[in-house]
Amino acid sequence: MKEEIKQAFSGLEESLRRIETLSAWRELERAEFRVDSPLRLNHDSTIQEFRLEEGRFWIRVAEAQRSIDSLPRNARMSARRRLARLIAQCRNLSESTGERIR
Repeated sequence: MKEEIKQAFSGLEESLRRIETLSAWRELERAEFRVDSPLRLNHDSTIQEFRLEEGRFWIRVAEAQRSIDSLPRNARMSARRRLARLIAQCRNLSESTGERIR
């Protein structure tokens, strides 16, 4: 696999880890949220960070897709399956947090 593709997948996996972390924070905030709580300010920043990271993930997906198109057919199929798994993971996290933007 080309170095460019390896870097693209590495970036996607790193972004997905950040999304998982932000999703966990979001769930913790929901569990501890009270209307009169000073934590409410953090609540908004976590949502914003989540959306920003999810946006970065989708930019990386587009970059990876362009790189995948340059691969030989067999490698292309394998890379597309791997990309599809990462996309599914991101969508599941987005839906579970209720902050899906795509």
